[in-house]
Amino acid sequence: MDRSVGARLRDLRLTRGLTQRQLAEPHYTRAYLSMVEADRVPASEDLLTYLADRLQITIGDLTGDTARFEGLCAAGEDQLLRGGYAEAAALFATAAALPVAGRDIAACRQVTALALAGDTHAAVRHGEALVAERPDARAHAALVMPYTILGASRRLADAADSALATLPADAPAELRIFVYRAVTTSFISQHRFPEAAGYAHRALALCAPDSVDAGLCRLALASGRMEDLDWGPAADELRLAVAALAGTSYQAQARTMLAEALHRRGDAPGALAALPEPGELTGWLGGYAYRIRGLLGPDEAALRRSMDVFEALGAARELVESGRCLGRLLAAEGRLAESVAAYERGLAALTAPGGDAHRRRDDAPA
Repeated sequence: MDRSVGARLRDLRLTRGLTQRQLAEPHYTRAYLSMVEADRVPASEDLLTYLADRLQITIGDLTGDTARFEGLCAAGEDQLLRGGYAEAAALFATAAALPVAGRDIAACRQVTALALAGDTHAAVRHGEALVAERPDARAHAALVMPYTILGASRRLADAADSALATLPADAPAELRIFVYRAVTTSFISQHRFPEAAGYAHRALALCAPDSVDAGLCRLALASGRMEDLDWGPAADELRLAVAALAGTSYQAQARTMLAEALHRRGDAPGALAALPEPGELTGWLGGYAYRIRGLLGPDEAALRRSMDVFEALGAARELVESGRCLGRLLAAEGRLAESVAAYERGLAALTAPGGDAHRRRDDAPA
């Protein structure tokens, strides 16, 4: 059963060896504090602020919100690892609404969860609101994933540059890893592959070996290799990523990317063995897996499903890529009118207002 504010306050006071008078004065009376501890009167916001300062704790420690915040964030991270992206977004949203230190971290994690859940535009709206309110490194870096999915290359580059510019010199390793991965994605989108690899290796050096963070850094490295059409080294990185990400939802992304790399190298059996079932995946990753399945078949229905997913997400660059793959398949079968229609469907999204026509394909969100 959750303890009351009064009970927490009493325990914290006694732990520090203070009497009610010593803690209350000079701004409040012992009698008032006694009634608060007995839960006979509610604690005002001013009193909570005063007591938190005197006890050198947060208001959340007094109200129980800190413990609740930590529980919500832990549950959100667990849902992310399990692939429960919508559930994770809801948990992080609840955590971010609590009056505790660190709620900005939960708000940024909500952006990631929304993007992974396929609600890309909501992720952008939420992330841009965060940047407007608090333009720090974490908020800027959080926008990289939804911008990548949308193919918004200019905004992606600006977000990553801003994240790097606002990264504190004494930033903790966790934040540095997050920002360096964002910068890696940005440089890949600009085809600046050596610089992308440099930041990915900087992030990897800060990770514990075989950790989830290490696996995500290897995904970023592999993405750059694949953009550079360097399929062998990409496959090597992805095999390491698959091992590091075992038991998490991120492993499905590593396996799908590995399937593409092996397909490009001509290893169709290996690609089929690596590829997860597309129907079990959601959001961007589901569309990507359907495309690889379509290429391996070849499977016209899978390629059309891939286009449907990316069109719903507003992922213009990926829609173009899937349309190109379908167009080639149809042209090879002599279905030229349908082939042209597939190409035009993708190009229509790319040239729509806000489109960005200079990129070849989206970077894999990691």
